[in-house]
Amino acid sequence: MPGQVHTGFAQTVANLANINTNASHSSSGFINEVKKRMLSNDIEKNLVITGYSKGGAIAQLAAILLTKLGIPASKIKVRTFAAPKCGDKAFADKFNEIFPNALRYEYQDDVIPHYPFNNEFRDIVVKELNPLIRRVITTIHERDDSSSEYIHAGKLQYIKTVSDHPELVHDNSELYSLRCHNLAEKVKNSFDLALIRDHGHKGFIKFFSNIEDNNANNSLNKFDISLDNFNNTFKSPSEWEKLDQ
Repeated sequence: MPGQVHTGFAQTVANLANINTNASHSSSGFINEVKKRMLSNDIEKNLVITGYSKGGAIAQLAAILLTKLGIPASKIKVRTFAAPKCGDKAFADKFNEIFPNALRYEYQDDVIPHYPFNNEFRDIVVKELNPLIRRVITTIHERDDSSSEYIHAGKLQYIKTVSDHPELVHDNSELYSLRCHNLAEKVKNSFDLALIRDHGHKGFIKFFSNIEDNNANNSLNKFDISLDNFNNTFKSPSEWEKLDQ
């Protein structure tokens, strides 16, 4: 992988592809199966790699791996949802070079896309947490301080609900700081589960539902995903529904 990437995420991708990162091991079965599915009924198809939460970080790493195993980048689309960061600037720069149209969706005050936390997030948000959680987060980052230099890859599609209507907010130089301050206010004035409440899937589903309800076919093509396919991204929604209630 280019640059420095999260060891655990990278190992998960290697396991999925049946690759031992410490020794030479065949990945032919995995890549042959991918190629076979891309050439179904003698029709060559594009490959869409998507994932939610940790799966989003893994999706970006898997996309890079597949290009190394012979799948043309032009045949791959990457769409991630609520994903943490998986690598440093060198990784992000290379990923964006290979996949310039990759999209990453993030919803409102979800804390997971901020992880691993950078210095700005720790200065604004972490200091507002209760002492126990603050100490746990500080200990985690002291073990691998380099992870604070991780940045996101892919084009941000930030969704914020305004008057019960989810809409896209264009990325700009002030957006990240504004999101950090919003989170800081949440954890200061409420229980710490505010940090993960927006990590549920309902905000995304409502956003794409509104597109379908408005019969915006052009918008659906723009976002490259249907509501049915989006729902299939989530394997166990019930646990997130408990947080959303």
